[in-house]
Amino acid sequence: MDNDSRSRLQFMLSHFSELVDLYPQAHKALRFMESRVIEVNEALNVKQCKQCGKAFLQKGYTQRTLFCCSKCKDIWHNHNKK
Repeated sequence: MDNDSRSRLQFMLSHFSELVDLYPQAHKALRFMESRVIEVNEALNVKQCKQCGKAFLQKGYTQRTLFCCSKCKDIWHNHNKK
């Protein structure tokens, strides 16, 4: 291995070790942000469609739908009838 290749390898390894050291902090920050997103979604009454996975605002307090639109609801119910 020539000197140039060796120095590039040492450079990459030093940066890799820095990334490994930062991983726990980044992971903790990501979990914190995810918990805040969940809190905001619950406060806004945001739901996830059971059929297509799209997020949507649930309107009204009496509606208990798990679907973003009637098309997804029909697809889901027709699929489950089989």
